[in-house]
Amino acid sequence: MIRYLADAEKPISEALYREAFPEDQDAFVNYYYTYVTKNNRILVEEQAGEVCSMLHLNPYRFSVNGQAVDAYYYVAVATKERYRHQGMMRSLLHQSLQDIYKGGHPFTYLMPANRAIYEPFDFRIVYEQKKVELPLDPAEANEKMAKLFDIYTLRDSWYMEKMLEEERVCAGDAPFDIPPYIMMRITHIENMLGLLRSRRYRKIILKAEDRIIPENNGRFLWEISEKESHCTKLTKDQLTISEKDWTEISIGIADLTEFVFGKCRIRGLEDIQVLKRICINEAV
Repeated sequence: MIRYLADAEKPISEALYREAFPEDQDAFVNYYYTYVTKNNRILVEEQAGEVCSMLHLNPYRFSVNGQAVDAYYYVAVATKERYRHQGMMRSLLHQSLQDIYKGGHPFTYLMPANRAIYEPFDFRIVYEQKKVELPLDPAEANEKMAKLFDIYTLRDSWYMEKMLEEERVCAGDAPFDIPPYIMMRITHIENMLGLLRSRRYRKIILKAEDRIIPENNGRFLWEISEKESHCTKLTKDQLTISEKDWTEISIGIADLTEFVFGKCRIRGLEDIQVLKRICINEAV
C-alpha cells in the first residue's frame, strides 16, 4: 500500500533512514527527525505494516523573479535492500510527482546520489551548489539574494533556526567528495511558465510531452512580455488554433526544464529571460 504517513507515524520511517544512510551520524539523524520532519511529507510503500520504500518531500519557499513560490525538495529516497528492483521507488516517484502537480507547484528538485537514477523521471541537473556568504538576519539575506539571483530559497526565522542547528550537528564532518548538484523538474507547466518574462511581447504555442504527469501533455497557449506571462492549456475545441504570428514549439518536459533553468537554448525562444542565476544550497 502506498500512502503518506501521518505526523505521529513519521518515526516509523527512521529505521529505513538509518539502514539506507549509515554514513549519517546519530546527531544528524536526531536533528533530521526533530526539525525537518515537523512539516514535511513522507510517502511510503508498506507491506504487512513494514515501511519497505519511502521518499521525503521537504517544503521550501522560493523567490522566482520576485514572486514567492512553494516547492518540494526530495530527500531520503530509499528502499530496503530486500525489496529493491521491484518497482517500488518508481511507483512512489510517479505518485509524488502527480501529487505535486495537483498542489499547483511549478517545479520540484533533489540532490542526486546518482543522476542516472532520476533522469528517466525527467529530472535534469541545473545547478552546482556553491558557497554564498549571507547575513544571519533573514530579511537582510533575502535582500542580498534578490540582487544576485533569479531564483533562491527564501529565509525566515524557522529557516534560520533549522540551519543553525544543522550546522551545529554537522560541525567537523568531512565535506562532499564531489560537488553537490541539484536536479530539477517542471511539475506544472502553466504555473512554471507564468513565472518567466521576455524582453519583448511573444505569443507561443507549446506542444509538450510528459510521460508521468498527464496534465502536462498537450498544447498550451503562452503569452509573455516584460511584465507578465500567462500560459493556458488548450481545450479540445481549441486544438486547431493556428496563427502566423504565433511561434510553435514541440518539446519534452526534460528539455523544457533545461531551457527554463538556463541549461539549453531553444530556437525561436531567444527573447525569453530564463532562470540562469540560481541559489539552492540546502542539504536536506
